[in-house]
Amino acid sequence: MIMVLIKKELLTELRAKESFVTMAAFSMVIIVSFAFTFISPSGRFMEMAPGMFWIMVLFTSVLGLQRSFAYESEFDAFSAILSAPVDRGEIFLAKWISGSIVLTMVETIAIVPFILFLRIEIPANLLEGIGIIFLGNTAIMCLGSFLSGLAMRSRLSNVLVPILLFPLLSPVIIASVKSTTGWVRGLPIGVWETWVFILVSFIVIFGLLGYTLFAHITEE
Repeated sequence: MIMVLIKKELLTELRAKESFVTMAAFSMVIIVSFAFTFISPSGRFMEMAPGMFWIMVLFTSVLGLQRSFAYESEFDAFSAILSAPVDRGEIFLAKWISGSIVLTMVETIAIVPFILFLRIEIPANLLEGIGIIFLGNTAIMCLGSFLSGLAMRSRLSNVLVPILLFPLLSPVIIASVKSTTGWVRGLPIGVWETWVFILVSFIVIFGLLGYTLFAHITEE
């Protein structure tokens, strides 16, 4: 059933393309703004690149999260989903996984202009960088999907999501930036592995909380 829900989420997004196009366009705007705002040598950009990248990911993900439950909230379609014989925790997992996939797709498009405009040299070990980005995306969408479901029935959901999301995601952004900085500098993974463990712990804790409590937060 979980695969059916994920397929439904991805097909809905691919047909409408509202979140994907908006997130991609917004990420391009941020990249161009960074490129024309910061004027420094290439080596200096390498020091700032991890922070700028995760700032871009954070603000871009908010656009997707605000649309995460938009389709279900129209005509109260979410009540029909809840009445189906589906574990409500699986609905949370489907939103979480599909949101992470869409965010990764947007980053795949944005990473090329990010590297070219900011004159960044790609480190040798790509697998470590891909792993960090995967963990960061998963952590952001884990908490974001939980908060989007929590604020879905509120009239101020578009305002409530970023207000709750930004403070709670501070550990994720800090850990992601620190991990990425260690990778970019070519430091041994043992130097910055603590930040990776923080990301993994965040995913496990909020993943379990979201799966367990999603049935309660979606009640009227």
